[in-house]
Amino acid sequence: MNNFESYLEQEIKPWMLTHLKSGQIISDKKTHIQYYYAINPDAKASITVVHGFCEFFSKYHEVFYRFYKQGYSVFFLELRGHGFSSRQVRVKDAVYIKNYEDYLRDLNAFTKQIVLPKSQGLKHVLFAHSMGGCVATLYLASHPEDYDYAILSSPMLKINYGGVKPWQIRTLTHVSNIFHLGKMLVPTATRFTGENHFEKSNALDRERYDYQMDERKQNKSYQTWSPTYEWTIASRKATDIIPICARKIHIPILLMQAENDTMVDNDGQNLFKELSKTTKFVVIPHAKHELYNGTDEIRKIFYENIFSFLHEYNI
Repeated sequence: MNNFESYLEQEIKPWMLTHLKSGQIISDKKTHIQYYYAINPDAKASITVVHGFCEFFSKYHEVFYRFYKQGYSVFFLELRGHGFSSRQVRVKDAVYIKNYEDYLRDLNAFTKQIVLPKSQGLKHVLFAHSMGGCVATLYLASHPEDYDYAILSSPMLKINYGGVKPWQIRTLTHVSNIFHLGKMLVPTATRFTGENHFEKSNALDRERYDYQMDERKQNKSYQTWSPTYEWTIASRKATDIIPICARKIHIPILLMQAENDTMVDNDGQNLFKELSKTTKFVVIPHAKHELYNGTDEIRKIFYENIFSFLHEYNI
């Protein structure tokens, strides 16, 4: 048994059995949103977690546990098209969204129906990773009354198209509209095979990567893997308005950037830092995209920054 496996089996999983609660809410129409939460009886604040592209609750077991043990009530939702929430496509490894407004509806429903009622009298923190960082930024700009602080982990504030030119993206949009390809995987997409590609992944810790991959292999609901045409188009539209959002948000923000991120374009984060007057900006050296799956040293820096930021505001 490796160190992380021991940590899981002896601490995290027993705690989950006694503290974790879950359920589903209706976001809009017939869209069911899966959620999880743990109420800390001595909570200093609540933390709501918004995951990234193709992610699911099992990837955040450790993060969830660490937040609780530091004195917070913790909430997590699986956005539509992810995990056990409703999907609009039949292909199990495809992620589809028509418009990011749908993600905002999910977060708003979860916030209003679950988070706020179950954490009355507390300050509310929004923690978001990658695509979730884009969702959170849009939400904070349009719903300024719901959260008091925000923590953005490698947020997708600009997409890394991997060398694809802007005119090619415009062509993709045009072709998708003409031939109604919105729910089909983009041409460069790969399918989930269950093969282990740790070296090419966004993680630097093999034990954590293996655990999360095993969770994905064992559950078809966790096998989302690649974008559809419509998700790609919607994501471009969403990130295009991030600079406007940066000027609208006035709550304190901690933005952590992974130095060696290849999943998102860090220029978007750099621009956000320049436009926002309330953002504390931290670059974590040698880190890849998934800061919570970094080396021991990277994870140490990651958590230290989070908790010192919260302690600055006495929460």
